[in-house]
Amino acid sequence: MSVFGSKPEFNLQKNTVLVSKTNQFVVEDLMARGGYGCVVKCRKVETEEMVAVKLVKRSQYDSGVNEMKIFKTLRQFKGGNTNIVKFLEHFEHNNHFCLAFEMLDINLYEYIRCRYFFPLDINEIRVLAQQLLVALKVLKELRVTHRDIKCDNIMLVDRASQPLRVKLIDFGLSTRTYSMRNYVFKQPLSYRSPDVILDFPLDEAIDMWGLGCVLAFLYLGRHLFPSRAEYETLSVMLKLLGKPHDTLLTFGLKSKDPLEKRDLLRIAPLKALNHEFITMAHLSADSSSPYVIASQTKMVKVEEEEPEVENSTCAGPSLPQESLDSTPHQESKALKEFWGKVQRVGRDKNTTTRTR
Repeated sequence: MSVFGSKPEFNLQKNTVLVSKTNQFVVEDLMARGGYGCVVKCRKVETEEMVAVKLVKRSQYDSGVNEMKIFKTLRQFKGGNTNIVKFLEHFEHNNHFCLAFEMLDINLYEYIRCRYFFPLDINEIRVLAQQLLVALKVLKELRVTHRDIKCDNIMLVDRASQPLRVKLIDFGLSTRTYSMRNYVFKQPLSYRSPDVILDFPLDEAIDMWGLGCVLAFLYLGRHLFPSRAEYETLSVMLKLLGKPHDTLLTFGLKSKDPLEKRDLLRIAPLKALNHEFITMAHLSADSSSPYVIASQTKMVKVEEEEPEVENSTCAGPSLPQESLDSTPHQESKALKEFWGKVQRVGRDKNTTTRTR
């Protein structure tokens, strides 16, 4: 008999024991479920540590194996913090592929919903954007594309001890970037890149588009692009961002080589990390103001080394809020200019060097 409302095929109950080659995990509660399977909160018997275990449906077994291989690729990165969820191990339970991860808090969509969809302050959005850009920079360096960047796949680490720290999760749809031309897939409409809608050759730039949609959601408290029909989504894109240059449309229909998108203006993660919205260069003239000092403090705090503490449950204080009235006008301008580069659709016909 299945409990927690999990899929019947998993037959999970409280205190069910999941066994790997090196550990035993006691099921405590259901955390999430979806088309892929479910995620359960577990207690590691030997250490009492809480972990998250993802059980993949038998019909999605290959997806689980693919996710495991992606995480093995991510382990090749030796440059320090990645802001990507920590993968612990994989094993099988009743012929279901299982992946064990560190325990995190709640995802960004759940967090905004807990706030009754009240938007975040700009200086909070910047802190989150910086961390996600670091994660996307790592993926780009390893030639991996996540393909499913959305608020649901970005989790707060611990609202009590690390209020603004986030990590990227769920690599079930991820792939090596060079193989993307062989895949047909659809992102959720609210996050779907025009590259996908218009059948352009694909690369990691679709992840930057997804990040732009996430930032817009945090700023507005709602999705920027509608999710009812692809035609409607594209219409809103064109209204907000303008029509792509004719040569881009021709390129999208005829080209089979993603590298030919060398003059696509959507900004790359490394360049985005040096944008004034992230560096706060646009606030240098007001460096002594309380707002700027508070913003710099938040950035420095989250960039410090991650403390080795046990994650809390979903209890904890909300993110600290600055008065919206204290936000300098330069902030909104910088954020909108930054967002425009992240979610660029068109190309500059005069650009001759790769800018992504």
